[in-house]
Amino acid sequence: MDGPRPHRTRAPARTAAVALALLVALVVAGPARPAAAHATLQDTSPAGDVRVEEVPAEVTLTFDEPVTATTGSVQVIDPSGGRVDGGTESRAGGRTVAVAVDGDAVGTYTVAFRVVSDDGHTITGSFVFDVQTSTGAADVDQSIPLLTSAVGGVGRWLSYAGPIVAVGAALLLVVVRRGAGVGGAGRLLGRLVAGGAVAGALGAALAVLAQVALTTGRPVTGAVGLVAEVAADSRPVGVALVRAGVLALGALVALLALVSRRREAGLVAAGAVVAAGGLLAPVAGHPWTADGRALAVTADGAHLLAASVWLGLLAALAAAAARLPDPVAAVRAVSRAALVTSLVLLVTGTASAWLLLGSVEALLRTASGQLVIAKVVGFGVLVSLGWVNRSRLVPLLGRAVGVQGASTERAPALVAAGGGSPSLPDDGGPGEDDEGAAEPGPVPTGRGALARLLQVVRVELVVGALVLVATAALVNQPPGRDVLEQPFTTTQTVDGATMLFEVEPARAGTNAMHLYVTDETGNPAPVDALEVAVGREGVPERKLPVEQISPDHAVVYGASFPTPGTWAVDVTTVRVGVPRQFRFEVPIR
Repeated sequence: MDGPRPHRTRAPARTAAVALALLVALVVAGPARPAAAHATLQDTSPAGDVRVEEVPAEVTLTFDEPVTATTGSVQVIDPSGGRVDGGTESRAGGRTVAVAVDGDAVGTYTVAFRVVSDDGHTITGSFVFDVQTSTGAADVDQSIPLLTSAVGGVGRWLSYAGPIVAVGAALLLVVVRRGAGVGGAGRLLGRLVAGGAVAGALGAALAVLAQVALTTGRPVTGAVGLVAEVAADSRPVGVALVRAGVLALGALVALLALVSRRREAGLVAAGAVVAAGGLLAPVAGHPWTADGRALAVTADGAHLLAASVWLGLLAALAAAAARLPDPVAAVRAVSRAALVTSLVLLVTGTASAWLLLGSVEALLRTASGQLVIAKVVGFGVLVSLGWVNRSRLVPLLGRAVGVQGASTERAPALVAAGGGSPSLPDDGGPGEDDEGAAEPGPVPTGRGALARLLQVVRVELVVGALVLVATAALVNQPPGRDVLEQPFTTTQTVDGATMLFEVEPARAGTNAMHLYVTDETGNPAPVDALEVAVGREGVPERKLPVEQISPDHAVVYGASFPTPGTWAVDVTTVRVGVPRQFRFEVPIR
């Protein structure tokens, strides 16, 4: 009678293991390249591509929001490839970063920067300026190492999944203590609380380590000694470190509770500490910088707490249901909690998504919007599976246990098996292998009904884990509302000359165009004359005034695109009497 049971549990376990392996791969692959961040560079001194007569005493970078820069965050490289930057200084409330320059060589200076925005994103970029003459920019590698991406991605996932398991197991302890008690599930639930808390603390610490590595440009192995320095200078890194500390405290409380006489009370307290640590996540991320900060942080915190209750209870139930004295009561309590938290998730998720994206366009056209769509799809699947459990399998379980309880003249929940280990009434009789129990027909046994319900719960957990992957990737993306403000940038090569063409902000109205020309080797290529004309279907082409900033860089200020749509920009350059024609298709929002 007990023979089929291992088969029923191992197949879903294997499926979950494969799914989790894919999750790790997705998380690792997701953040492999730097994303456009929340804060953007607005101005520099000297300006990019400008020619000056002498080396400036300092270089300044001004952003539209406060940023954090540590020693070495801004590098100034002279024409020979040597570093000539000194200490950094923050000004204007963190919006301006100044770095001293100690150089005297004539030629091209390259400025490469790596700073942290107020929502925790790392911003990288570079520009050049020339002293008297151009000698070519230095090659600065600002790519993110695969190990850093892997550590950050896995750390973020663990920092969400671990607390969810810990909080859910602690809540299930509270639920069952009010009923028939914990029974043989107490130790298992205790291990889930402690294991989830430890995993969450470890994940949060790994995420902080990866963030410090990104901020300083160091490898993960070399960033350990810089954690305290960066956390002291960077608000988001500091909050993330505090979050890791709170989760570690929760793990310590849980581990001590396992060997305490008041184990259950200690485990519940540990779950509360872990929940508090999880609520610090919105303070370190996008909600803190959103319009309407209080609403954004509150909505995101409530969203995380509701997800912890729903998915955490499901995880605890899947692990411990067979050992509970009254699993039917536990299943019904979890089902009620899932219904309430799904409504909370719907409301708070909608509010958070709107504050993150701000428009349907951002939902459809940005990476953060696509991840929100993925979360919505996952939420829909979870709600559907929950409906199957609540409307069909939970009532079926109640009927099955009731029928068997009446036939055996025992309590309608569990029959103690040998050695005092509680279990449902065993499978047996004609209904043992009936796979159509949810349809009209013979009522299945209590154990069979519970097994079918838990199979659906395990599928819910796999879907929930996938949703957490989307969440871990989403917090590493810039808000969609800001991505749409990024300029349109493209390049085109004609007869060996390459033009980098940029339109900012690429929205209907007044825009600025920047045009840069380089030769086949990537060095600046001067032009003698440059002409720009714009038009679109039904709109006559018109010429725009061009201001030449340097021989290889021109700007069009006040370029008007009166309506959204695709506009054609024709650029003609002349060098030593030889013309080149470039044509760009520019999407204007």
